Amino acid sequence: MKTLKKVYFMFAVCVIALLYSCKDDPLTLPANNPHIQIIDSNIFNWRFIPVTIKNFFDYYIIDTNNIYYVGDEKVFHYNGSSSVIIHNSSQRATNIAGTSSNIVFIGGWQRDNNSIYYPWLKKWNGITTSEIPLPKDSNYTIVKIYVRAPEDVWISCHSGRIYHYIQDTVLTYQLNTTNINVPAFFVFGNELFYYFYYPTSNTRIHKIYKFTENEWVEYITDETSDISLQYRTSPFFVNDSLLRVRTERIELFNGSIWQVLTETPSFEPYSIAGPSTNKFLSSGFISIFRNMYFYDGEKWLYQSALPLPNYDFATFPVDIAFANNTYFGFYYAVTSVPHNYILVGNLKEK
Repeated sequence: MKTLKKVYFMFAVCVIALLYSCKDDPLTLPANNPHIQIIDSNIFNWRFIPVTIKNFFDYYIIDTNNIYYVGDEKVFHYNGSSSVIIHNSSQRATNIAGTSSNIVFIGGWQRDNNSIYYPWLKKWNGITTSEIPLPKDSNYTIVKIYVRAPEDVWISCHSGRIYHYIQDTVLTYQLNTTNINVPAFFVFGNELFYYFYYPTSNTRIHKIYKFTENEWVEYITDETSDISLQYRTSPFFVNDSLLRVRTERIELFNGSIWQVLTETPSFEPYSIAGPSTNKFLSSGFISIFRNMYFYDGEKWLYQSALPLPNYDFATFPVDIAFANNTYFGFYYAVTSVPHNYILVGNLKEK
C-alpha cells in the first residue's frame, strides 16, 4: 500500500528515465512570452541535508532545525544536525501535520490478523506519541491531515470518508463521492473548504466542498481538459491561498471561482511553494528538462544553478515547501540507494 503523494512522486521516475539519455545536453531556453518575462537569474543559496531514507511520503516543517518527515513508512525528526526516528512500527506512517514541535499528528494504515486494513492516528507531544482511536469502517488509510488547532484536526481518507478530531472526540462524515485524488483542506474567509479532483478518460473533474451547518456540502465543480497535466501534484498552497496548474498558467481560487494568477508560457509547473501569491518558487519542465523558477510578481527568474545531489535522484525536487523564510525540496530516488536529501534554499542577500 502506498500513499497518493508517493504515487505522484513516482511520476518523476518516468521523466528521469528520459533525462538520463540527455543529461549532458545543453538547455536552450525558449523565447520569452511577451507578457511574462523569463530571465536567467540565480538568486538562491542552496545546500543539502542528507537523510537515511529512500523516499519521502509527507513532511511538516517548522524551520531548518525542526523538520518532521515521513520516509519509508517511518517518521523522523531532523533537529538541525541529525535525524531521529519517532515512529517505527507495524502501523505504517503515511502522513504528518502539526502546529508546533510538541503538537504533531501522525497517521497512516495498519493491518490486523484477518488482513483487514484500517487507519490510525497519533499525536506527538515532543517526547512521546499517544493513540487517537479512529473508527474501523470501510476506510483503510489516511491520505491527508489538516491541523486547524491542537484539538481541531481534520483527516481525509479513502472512499470519501472524513474524520474530525475535536476535543477528544472523533466525528465521521461521508461525502457523496468515493473518487478522490490529492485532497486538501483549506480555510478561506474563516470558512473551511475541502478540495479534490478525479480524472476521467479525457478530463479532470475538480470539486470543492464547504463545511456548513455541520455537514460537507458540494460548493463548486468544474472540469478541465489539460491532459498533459494529469500527473501534476496540485493543489498547492501559497500563504493559505489555493492554487492549481493549468496549461500555460497558474490559477487561484478566489472564494467563488478560479482565476488566472500568472502565465507559465515556457514551462509546465510541477510543484509550487512560497510566502505570497506574488513571490513563490516553482519546479517545472521545459520538454524533458528539469528546472526551477522564482516568480517575483512580474517575471519568472530561471534558476539554472540549481544543484543536483547525483543522478540517483530525480533531477529536480518533485515536491517543494516553504517555512520560516526558507524553501525546501524533496527528491525521489530513481535507483536503489538507501538514502536521500532535503534541498534547502534561501534568497541571497542583496
